[in-house]
Amino acid sequence: MLGPRKIDWEPGQFVPSGYHPETYVRKPPLIVGAVLFGLSYVPAAAAGLVHAGSEGINGWLVVPVAGPFLDLIFGPKDLSARGFLLLDGAFQVVGAGELLYGLIDRGHVLVRNDLAPVTVAPIRLGRAATGLGLSARF
Repeated sequence: MLGPRKIDWEPGQFVPSGYHPETYVRKPPLIVGAVLFGLSYVPAAAAGLVHAGSEGINGWLVVPVAGPFLDLIFGPKDLSARGFLLLDGAFQVVGAGELLYGLIDRGHVLVRNDLAPVTVAPIRLGRAATGLGLSARF
């Protein structure tokens, strides 16, 4: 069969003969969101756990996304700490949003039928017999 292996496609559009629709996870937003969220949440949560109970420090930073903003309200009042909390909270919100977008929004493509990972087709068995053959692509 001739034609591209995959074609960008949106639900509701025509599906040409020889193709079938498939969905896939959009990896770039998933990776970017996980990295951004992880790099902003893990150090803040570690600091919150290590210093919880110290003078002026509470455990709000272990709460993902909302923790930095809760610490802004109930935590230290010095300007440098508040700036860090605001920046950390913004990065957590953006990272979590991008991660959710990557998990929820799926891409759609049309894939050629001859590229299916498992194919069932009639085969010849000897001179007079036929049967079904199963082939797989890994």
